[in-house]
Amino acid sequence: MKMLTPKDLRNHEFQMSGRNGYLAADVDEYMDEVYSSYDQMFRENAEIVRKLQVLADRLAKYKDDEENIRNALVEAQRMKNSIIVEAQQKAQGQLSETEEKIRAARESVDAQSGEILDKARVEADEILKDARAEAAEIIERANKKATDLLDTANAIYEEKVGSVAEEAAKEEAYLAKVKAESAKIRKQLSDTYQMQMELLSFAPDFTSEVEHVEVPEEAEEAPVEETFVTGEEVLGERAYQETQERLEAEAATPAAEEPVVFPEPDPEPEVVETEPEEAPEEPAPAPADDDDDDGFGDIDKYLAGNSYEDINEGNKYFK
Repeated sequence: MKMLTPKDLRNHEFQMSGRNGYLAADVDEYMDEVYSSYDQMFRENAEIVRKLQVLADRLAKYKDDEENIRNALVEAQRMKNSIIVEAQQKAQGQLSETEEKIRAARESVDAQSGEILDKARVEADEILKDARAEAAEIIERANKKATDLLDTANAIYEEKVGSVAEEAAKEEAYLAKVKAESAKIRKQLSDTYQMQMELLSFAPDFTSEVEHVEVPEEAEEAPVEETFVTGEEVLGERAYQETQERLEAEAATPAAEEPVVFPEPDPEPEVVETEPEEAPEEPAPAPADDDDDDGFGDIDKYLAGNSYEDINEGNKYFK
């Protein structure tokens, strides 16, 4: 079943059927309401699609930020290892240089007297002790600096990841809410369309009653009041069924052709009586689209194939 667009609703024309035709003012008023509701829902659906795209872009940005934080953490770990290795190499170099000086001093001291040798040994021990202390201090400072860098990187990572996770949770909750609102709008749109089709299918046919009305010859050209079907009669399915049963019973007994007396309706615009025409066959109800569980057809294809400018092409009909 073809999905009706706002343009289709605007340009649709009802076929007239003599005295049994619809009142143009009522039909136009109803079509105005249908078009306004349909146009508003189409606008809201377009806004929802835009919001969904914004949410998708934000989620992609958050994922990029998380990847950058991870790369920064890996880089901090690499810098820590590099600093430690560099400090160890520097300390080892200073230690090797000091040991080389000690060996040279010992060789020089061995050639001197015992007093000089003892003095040199004491000085060598002090130099070695100082060198080891300095090397240990350098290594400790390097470890502390690397640890501080790693702690800072971890703190930044935890803060960013926590914020990203919280924002992602909020965005996912809002996305679920937007999807629920979209489903609600689709349901309202489907109900409006189904109600319109049901109202048109329930319109009664008074052709049989009109054929039995006796009109005096002298009053053939006189204007008569025409009875119109009101919205309450269309909505009253039970009253419609009772009227149909009564008309079928009267049609089954053609011998008793008594004039049909209609109840006096509220004052309506006077129209000139015309010869009754044969009532056209009522079109069969359009089959429901089995592809959509809500009976609304493929609304996604319709929304994707019709822009808002296409909907507004027929605004002159309602002005």
